[in-house]
Amino acid sequence: MKKITRLISLMLIIMILGGTAAYAAQGNNQSVSGDIYVPVKFACETLGGQVSWDAKKQITTVKLGSNELKLFINRCDIILNGKAKVLKEKVKVEAGRTILPLSVLNSELGLKLTCDDYIKLISIKFIDMVKAGKTADSSILLSKSFSKYVTTEFLNSTLAATFSVVEPDVKNMTISKNTVHQNVFIPFTVQQAKYNFILRFDYNGKIDEFNQAADSSQFTYSKPSYDNSVNYTEKEVTIGGGEWKLPGTLTMPKGKGPFPAVILVHGSGPNDRDETLGPVKPFRDLAVGLASQGVAVLRYEKRTLEYGFRIQLLPKLTMTEEFEEDAFAAAKYLKTMDNIDASNITVLGHSEGGYDLPRILDSDKTGTFKAGIIMSGCSRPLYELLPEQYKYLAGLGMATEEQAEAIKAQVALIQDKSFDPANPPKGYSLGMPYYFYDMKNYDVIGTAKQIEKPILVLQGERDYQVSPKMDYEGWKKAFEGKSNAEFKLYPKLNHMYLEGEGQPTPAEYYVNGNIPQYVINDIAGFIKK
Repeated sequence: MKKITRLISLMLIIMILGGTAAYAAQGNNQSVSGDIYVPVKFACETLGGQVSWDAKKQITTVKLGSNELKLFINRCDIILNGKAKVLKEKVKVEAGRTILPLSVLNSELGLKLTCDDYIKLISIKFIDMVKAGKTADSSILLSKSFSKYVTTEFLNSTLAATFSVVEPDVKNMTISKNTVHQNVFIPFTVQQAKYNFILRFDYNGKIDEFNQAADSSQFTYSKPSYDNSVNYTEKEVTIGGGEWKLPGTLTMPKGKGPFPAVILVHGSGPNDRDETLGPVKPFRDLAVGLASQGVAVLRYEKRTLEYGFRIQLLPKLTMTEEFEEDAFAAAKYLKTMDNIDASNITVLGHSEGGYDLPRILDSDKTGTFKAGIIMSGCSRPLYELLPEQYKYLAGLGMATEEQAEAIKAQVALIQDKSFDPANPPKGYSLGMPYYFYDMKNYDVIGTAKQIEKPILVLQGERDYQVSPKMDYEGWKKAFEGKSNAEFKLYPKLNHMYLEGEGQPTPAEYYVNGNIPQYVINDIAGFIKK
């Protein structure tokens, strides 16, 4: 059992799933536009057929049920059950494998496979190949962009090792789609804890990412009282482009417009567009609450969630890739919308997104953003908060003093003047050295002092993750003597902006709740003012 736990922990680290939010599937009925090419051998063998290859004659032969299909490479003619036929297009080869349009495979073999059926079959085939150590043949199943990151060594070691001790429940796999990916969720259980292995397919039927997350189906989100759907509309959108494009949701007020808009930037960890944590969805609360008051809201899946595997392989990952590039991509999208006031776009950063917000505004050389909102952002490097958080959790019996001391020792290594991300010191194990080195060289207070745009700083007084005394007061000192900053301290609110009393604990995050109306009012008033 210790081996299982160790392997799962390793996968969680590799996939950057160490944040606070579990993945929540976004419903989307988007269908595949056009036809997709599928590898004949893998598709048919998964259906119980037999596929053989005659290298001399360049013929692929498929036997499935009562049908026999002969395919001639780079030719349009085929033979089905002894009778010659002619296809509209030539039979193609990709990565040494015969491929056909799914529609052709269906019509010639009497199948009725939908795209959903196909990606489920390929999910099963891919897992079987990894288990059997035949990963060298899996390249045809991967997208070109993902192939740059996935190595045979990884598939044969970490992924194969994981599947050797956990059994994915392929019979109960489900599919959820967004504007970028078709996500196949395959359940598995470890020590009674439920997880999902996630295969993300692009809309060409290729595996474009894989990930892993705790199963969030046990939690039920409760809509806030101010959520009235007659006040707004929601639209599924895509921001950015290339290999980092992200699915998102634009929540628009009803009416003519143009409307002011706000972009929501997540905290640390692989957050979804709602910043889901258990049964709470603070970004969704903000979206429907603000849209009901005439403010458009754009939120999106965080890059570390949608591309959890490939992003951690970037050799010099920093906050620029994690937060900043996508915030500007979101603003670029908003500026294409006729009913958005392009001169009135605010960026709101929660938690680490708030910490990075001064840098986002500082790098805004073209006036993309009119204002910024820091929502429980730390005013110190994030790594400085880790020992405090562990010490607090140790006091609750949720961490040990040894763990707290170990984290403190790791942070001391980063803070040392000799810290070199290219050659981390002996004993360093916190990971992502360039990420923390970039953070170490970010003068958050100095950068904040240079901001002339309107700023709103929000903080919950019951927040044990970001200190009201250290961080909130830090922002006050940063903006001291400046008229562009406003401050709001909420006595009852914790880090996720849920009301409570007494000593705050992580358990509060798993109780149904919503951002209070008065917080929505303060943000809307600031943006509209």
